[in-house]
Amino acid sequence: MPKPLQKPHPPVYVACFSEPTMRMAAEQGFHIIFAPFAASMMFGSLANAVAKFKELASAAGFPDSKAMCSYFTCIADTPAEKLAAQERLLYYLTNFIPAVPQTRRRHTPHSLLRRYRERVKRMKPQDLGERSIVTGTVDEVIQQFEQVERPASKK
Repeated sequence: MPKPLQKPHPPVYVACFSEPTMRMAAEQGFHIIFAPFAASMMFGSLANAVAKFKELASAAGFPDSKAMCSYFTCIADTPAEKLAAQERLLYYLTNFIPAVPQTRRRHTPHSLLRRYRERVKRMKPQDLGERSIVTGTVDEVIQQFEQVERPASKK
């Protein structure tokens, strides 16, 4: 309530961190939002994740389903500002660790989060690149986003 006036209904985007979620979104005709860091961990790259989603959505009868990404972004005019942005993001990611379940069972919904926790524990700010944060000068940030938007065949 209230019933949406938009027809067809407003687009629905599902945040995705795993293949079961991706499959559910594709089968329901929903669009998807990836966190590039998680997509890279689960599927090898953001491009692989998008390709897999498009394949599943097309097979389910929804060839026009869309994939979006959520990026941390910071315009940084100097290398020091860029490093500060990476440090802030690592601080944010590190503070997520206590919320990750500590169970050791394999192939549970929490297995991705356990891999995330272990990877973040080993990270240095300089390790945070385009898979997790888009930062640099205005021109560098534009170039990074253009690279992400470019179809895989043109990269």
